[in-house]
Order: sequence, then C-alpha cells, then structure tokens
Amino acid sequence: MMIDVVIETLSRQGLWLALDALIYLAALVVLTFGGNLACRALLQISGITPPLASPTATAPTPAVLNPASPPSGTAHAPGPAPAATTTPTQTTIPATSAGAGRMIGTLERLIILLGLVAGSWEIVAAVIALKTVARFKELDERLQAEYFLIGSLASIVWAAMVSLMLMQFDRTLGFHIADVLRVAKAD
Repeated sequence: MMIDVVIETLSRQGLWLALDALIYLAALVVLTFGGNLACRALLQISGITPPLASPTATAPTPAVLNPASPPSGTAHAPGPAPAATTTPTQTTIPATSAGAGRMIGTLERLIILLGLVAGSWEIVAAVIALKTVARFKELDERLQAEYFLIGSLASIVWAAMVSLMLMQFDRTLGFHIADVLRVAKAD
C-alpha cells in the first residue's frame, strides 16, 4: 500500500519535472527563433528594408586581355606593334549575409538571457557594446543606422521580455535556476 503511494508520487513528480523541462525548452525556442520572427516583423512594420547598397568589398580578379590585342606569339601587321592592354574585372563580395545576422541575433538573445538570469547587467552591456563596435562604420549611413538600431532594440527588448517571463516561471514553478546562479555568482 505505501509502496503504491510512493510510486504514484514519483510518477507525478517525474511528469512535473518533464513538463518543467519542456517549458524551459519552449522558452529557448521562443527566445531564439521567435526573436528572429519578431525582429523581422517589426522591421517590416516600420517600413525599413535591408539596405540594398550594403558595404561590399571589391576583390580584383585576374586581368582579362582586351580582345583588340592579338594573342602573344602571333604576327602583327606592319607598323608599330599595338600594346597589349588588360581590363581588370571586379567581383563584389557581400560584407554580411542575412544568415549571419540571424545567428548573431540568436546568440545575442541567449547571452542576454544568461546575463539577466544570473543578475549580471555587465553581460547585457557588453553584448550591446560589442554589437555597436562591430557595426560602427556602417552607422555612418542613415538607412544602415536605422535598420541596425530598430533590429538591435527589437532583439534586446524581445530577449528581456522572454527572459523576465522565464525567470518568473523559474521562481514560481520551475527549477529555481536563477537562485542557483546567483548563489554561484556570490561565491
């Protein structure tokens, strides 16, 4: 009789632990992938599109012989020999890609979550500073600056909202991870 009660209690407890873990996992998915969707939606609502004239690096490719000059080793017509001219061709290499931006945003939101859960505002400040330094040159152009600021602020606000909701769940029904991190930080 007593064994049945213990088994039933452990079964319920295991179910609650699994449910808690599932909620933490769902919060991480909402934080990362939901954050990408939220940022894109806010940028669309604001009417700001990704700058098409993003800074590009120009890489020279090998020079191509001008078709007007004959190939070397062939006979020339009488008179002065025409000089072989070359025409450089250039290929543009995009400086950034949308996939890299999404990955940076995802990592940024995860780091902000860790900073807020651990009660370490320095981590949040460092993320904002690093992101600004990395894009400093691009901020000279107005369209680039607006796009960057709206996307960054949306990402930070999303991370803060999801983090605060997750911390509230953690405090009331969850595993109390924030308390463990704060104690570890104090030691």
